[in-house]
Amino acid sequence: MLIAIDKDSPEPLYSQIVQAVKRQLASGQLAYGDELPPVRDLAALLSINLHTVRHAYKLLEDEQLAVTRLGRRTRITARNNGLPAEAREKLLEQWRQLTLDAAMYGVTAEQLIELFKREKKQ
Repeated sequence: MLIAIDKDSPEPLYSQIVQAVKRQLASGQLAYGDELPPVRDLAALLSINLHTVRHAYKLLEDEQLAVTRLGRRTRITARNNGLPAEAREKLLEQWRQLTLDAAMYGVTAEQLIELFKREKKQ
């Protein structure tokens, strides 16, 4: 697992870590059940405070994307039944807002889907 952060970015470092994990999940570079690096190792690798990494891992747990067991590494959560209800609702709300925003520019939901498909291929 490779995570790159930009210390000059206005986006908080913990958020950059969360987004990197999500991108790797979406691209298939990281699979459900995979282990994330230990907090101390990732903090040392990125030259950042270990509490920043802990915060990122906690946010991944809050979104039910990862789980940490006592004495074990953080692992991407395996889900066999699709999205958790909370995640599904969050995504649907974001979709509703996106389609409203797109409508202001005259873009339909179908055109958005085609745009996403083209972007995914790139």
